[in-house]
Amino acid sequence: MSIKISTKSQNIKTHTATLNENQIKKAIAEVVALEAHVGLDSEAVTVRVVLLTRDQTGTAGIEKYAEVTITEDLDKYPKAEEYREA
Repeated sequence: MSIKISTKSQNIKTHTATLNENQIKKAIAEVVALEAHVGLDSEAVTVRVVLLTRDQTGTAGIEKYAEVTITEDLDKYPKAEEYREA
């Protein structure tokens, strides 16, 4: 019995990473901050990320999700008057 084998090759590059819980939270916060147009570098910004699970309705599965809260303390941002004085 003879089997005809066809072989193809391509140049590929694969990138993988394993993230711990803190790295996952940071990555999620960065995506949400980017979408909200908020810089995370400011002292006026605090971030809270909670990773959660819940039962999926109608299935035996569990859904994983994250709740992200980014809070900006507007009193900590410079006021327009402070720019005029400089």
